[in-house]
Amino acid sequence: MIYAYLRNKGDIFYKKRGHRLYKQAQLSLHRKPQKARIREEFGDLLSPKSINKSWAMDFFSEVIIEPTQQWVRIINIVDECSRKGLRGGPSKMASSSNSMVHSEENA
Repeated sequence: MIYAYLRNKGDIFYKKRGHRLYKQAQLSLHRKPQKARIREEFGDLLSPKSINKSWAMDFFSEVIIEPTQQWVRIINIVDECSRKGLRGGPSKMASSSNSMVHSEENA
């Protein structure tokens, strides 16, 4: 209420001044409640029990400067059970998941 009165009157209203005036008038300031944070409990990751059940895929990008500046993007696919690399090499910038699966089946 003091805030609206001072604004309508044309006074400059600062946060600290408003806090002081509210305390002098023994009013309580409306404070915005904080959002409740969601705390998730993450369980341990289960490792696969047999080969070819789960793969991990990662892209690595690098810039080659000499002789011409080029972007190289490399895909790494690793079997999570045996930790054996299934594929590693240059990849197309825009390749669909179907073409990725097809290239893995042919490899």
